[in-house]
Amino acid sequence: MKRTVKKTMWLVFILLSVAGGLVMYLINEHESLFEILDDQYLIKNLSISIASVALFLLVSYQSSRLVSKFVPYYQSKVAHYSCYFVLQFLISGGLSLFTAIFSAAVIVYADSGRWLGNTSYFSVDIYFVLLSTVFVQIVLFLIYFFVSSVQGRHRSEKLTVLLESEYIKLLQEVAVRKLEMDSPAPEKQYLQELDGIDLTDINYIYSEQKIRYIQSEVRGKTMFEGLTLSELSKVLPSDQFFLASRHLIINRRSVKSYKILSNYNIELELDPPFHLKTTLSETVTRFFKTWYMRGTDDLAD
Repeated sequence: MKRTVKKTMWLVFILLSVAGGLVMYLINEHESLFEILDDQYLIKNLSISIASVALFLLVSYQSSRLVSKFVPYYQSKVAHYSCYFVLQFLISGGLSLFTAIFSAAVIVYADSGRWLGNTSYFSVDIYFVLLSTVFVQIVLFLIYFFVSSVQGRHRSEKLTVLLESEYIKLLQEVAVRKLEMDSPAPEKQYLQELDGIDLTDINYIYSEQKIRYIQSEVRGKTMFEGLTLSELSKVLPSDQFFLASRHLIINRRSVKSYKILSNYNIELELDPPFHLKTTLSETVTRFFKTWYMRGTDDLAD
């Protein structure tokens, strides 16, 4: 699709360059289309005219692409497009007009040794150049308006689909968390993997390099096998333990404090200190606040 668009753009560019160069040549020679066939320098002069128009169009297009970098963000589309239109005329229109005058000066001096001011350029040709500049800038603005509108609509559709999928995912996670938090206290036989460690003695349970550990007050760091952390979180008392991530289950009393980051996620400070990452994801942050407020009124910043 992109290749087709590029090929079409190049084809249009070539056709406009040839057509514009031919019109410029006819105006300069004050002749009709058939009268110029008798010109012995037809190919040379027409080639120069086409090349100058091609340069004019190329500068107009390339400089117009820079305008979006200088346009400030506006909530109103009218304000945005108005600002873009003005800046496009100042930047792209100004550069293309300068290019047209400069190339004409070079061509005239190389051909006759005269300065451009000593010719009829600024009394005749300049009006055609000005009209061409205005016309090209209007066309470029319309192209920008159409393309940005289509891209904006596509982005909006993609965002809607993304938000819907994220919302469904969030609802699923809410349902799972609700089941976990409302599940009854487990029976002791499901916790045999904890090697008889008293639940109230556990600070946190974590996995590192596929090995699971229990950090407790009495035994310190203890390795254990059996249930995964996800499975273990479903049988531990939900009012006392919280699955902070796939690799960490925390006891409520091990949460020394927490701070809210710039992206509104939470970073935990555990006691004893934990050496791995303790930043909660956006979804887990919501559940953590609800879980933590159930058992304490001491909220940390």
